[in-house]
Amino acid sequence: MINVFYKILKKANHLFHPIIGEIWCLHRVVASRSLFKSNRDLEITPSYLESLIVDYRSKGYNFVDIDSIFQNLSKYNNKKSINISFDDGFKDIYQFAYPIFKKHNVPFTIYLTTDFPNKKIFLWWMILEEIVLKNDRLTLSDGTVYLCTTDKEKQTTFETILSSIYSSNINMPTYFKQVFDNYLDNFSDYNKHLTLNWTELNEMLDSGLCTLGSHSVSHYALTKLNREQIKFELYNSKKIIEEETGRLVQHFSYPHSFCNDEVVALVKQSEYKTAVLGYGGKIRYRDDKFLLKRVCITE
Repeated sequence: MINVFYKILKKANHLFHPIIGEIWCLHRVVASRSLFKSNRDLEITPSYLESLIVDYRSKGYNFVDIDSIFQNLSKYNNKKSINISFDDGFKDIYQFAYPIFKKHNVPFTIYLTTDFPNKKIFLWWMILEEIVLKNDRLTLSDGTVYLCTTDKEKQTTFETILSSIYSSNINMPTYFKQVFDNYLDNFSDYNKHLTLNWTELNEMLDSGLCTLGSHSVSHYALTKLNREQIKFELYNSKKIIEEETGRLVQHFSYPHSFCNDEVVALVKQSEYKTAVLGYGGKIRYRDDKFLLKRVCITE
């Protein structure tokens, strides 16, 4: 009887909250993908991106900007709509994805962490990859030792360390710097060739295809910050983008998808129209505009 009730409830939800589209979640478009699964899952190749666009258009999907998705939340439109979005602000968006979007006239969103173009970001997950690849043995500051002589050992080491960083109560960059303190001398300028600059961002905005949203200032997990720190990340990222581009910033993406009631309330207070997670599936009519789901695109 309970199963029947939930089936009826599910059908009713689908009837009154039909699917209105998808927001794709991407991070990087690269010529060569990572050896390590967690980083590789954030990467697709240019050929794969183009094939997705061609394939979905052939199936009748319409690629739209994020404002069109927002409008459809309250005004139902049965067209199959997709917004392509990127988190962070890696340079390969400009190098590899942008030419494809221009070729096929596809709108896209970049949820920008402002420390990326300002060259202040600490790309700890990328630095971790480099450290594991270049060393056969790791000795962390806490005394933990890892052997990394084979690809399999390197993969296991990378994923194990990554898991411990994500599960820590300390913010991820801080925790990483603590345990890898003796390996960081060669990475002071590591981010400069990997991240977008404001000239590239403004060029993409001028094309009319790109919308910029905020992905915070520093890419910290907001749930691990206090109230004032959260407000700093929300307000200042918005302010910086608007000052550098002259465009209003109305959309937000939660770093690492970490959010709670306090974070959501502060996003609303910061004058954003929508906020997205990094996962969850398709968008339905009347979904919560501050907890919008996305479809993770992997190759």
